Order: sequence, then structure tokens, then C-alpha cells
Amino acid sequence: MRRTWFFVFCLLFLCASGLGQSTATESQGMQALVAEVRQLRKDLQTSNGCALKAQILLSRLQFQEAAVARASQRLNDARGRLADTQRRRGEVAVNLKRLEEYPDNAGPSQADQKELQVEIAAKKVGTRSDDG
Repeated sequence: MRRTWFFVFCLLFLCASGLGQSTATESQGMQALVAEVRQLRKDLQTSNGCALKAQILLSRLQFQEAAVARASQRLNDARGRLADTQRRRGEVAVNLKRLEEYPDNAGPSQADQKELQVEIAAKKVGTRSDDG
């Protein structure tokens, strides 16, 4: 009987000492988990900051692309207006040359000659104002 009590006592003693050791191990495990969770939280905040910076950069890029598109459209419009102006200028030059040569080819009356000279002067003034 004594032996049985001795075994029971030893068994209880070993169980109690084992429980004390597992508490220390569990405490260290909990501390490790808490440290890991804190590190994960810090990493998440860092990645959120990087994502926000990336969104800002993408927005800036979109604004710059829109500005380039507007500038390109204005350039195309200006080139179109330049081509039209050059075409009209060529037409005016051809008409002016024709009007200047007209009195030499035909013998118009004095009134017609004066009218032609007025028209030539007006065309010359018009082409000069297009130069500026």
C-alpha cells in the first residue's frame, strides 16, 4: 500500500513539475507570436504606404498623359491652320500675279485699270498682314 501511495505521489509530483515547465514554454511561444504579429502589422503598414505612393504616382502619370494629349492636339490644330494659311497664301499669290499680268495682256479701259490696281494693292496689303 505504501508503494501505491508512493507511486501516486511521484506521479503527481512529476505532473506538477511538467505543468510548470509547459507554462514557461507557452509564455515564450506567446511572446514570439506577439512579436510576429507586431512585425506583420508593421510590414502591412509599410506596404500600404507603398501602395498609396504608387497610386499617387499613377495619378500624376495620368494627368501628364492628358496634358501631353492636349498639347499634341493643339500642335496638330496649329499645323492644320498653318497648312491652310500657306495654301491660301499661294492662291493669293497666283491671283495677284494673274492680276498684275492682266493689264499687259489685254487693253482694259482706264476705269478697269484703276479698279485692278486697287484690287492688287488690297491683295498686297492682305498678304503682308498674313506675314505678321
